[in-house]
Amino acid sequence: MLVKWPFTDLSGAKLRPALVISNDELNATQQDVVLLAISSRMPRSSAHDLLLQENDPGFRDSGLKVSSVVRCAKIFTAEGQRVVQRRLGRLSSNWLSKVLATVETVFRPIP
Repeated sequence: MLVKWPFTDLSGAKLRPALVISNDELNATQQDVVLLAISSRMPRSSAHDLLLQENDPGFRDSGLKVSSVVRCAKIFTAEGQRVVQRRLGRLSSNWLSKVLATVETVFRPIP
């Protein structure tokens, strides 16, 4: 999805790609969607980022133009009709499973 993603200080927003991670049942019954940030800026290595490269199977279906990072610790909940501008593409079920497993690590207690 292409969404109006707010700056962390809430001073404004920027159009950027995002991944909807809330399930279809929740999306059908709630106005809000749960999103993850996607960035083409390659950050320092982070256990909470997943790199989606142009040569990965299914990259073309993602709707992204260049290799990008799914920022699994950058989670945002918002009213879908207000922030979602348009659909870009779709991730494979394999990639979505990797993303959700990585999101889970964000909330796992540190031993």
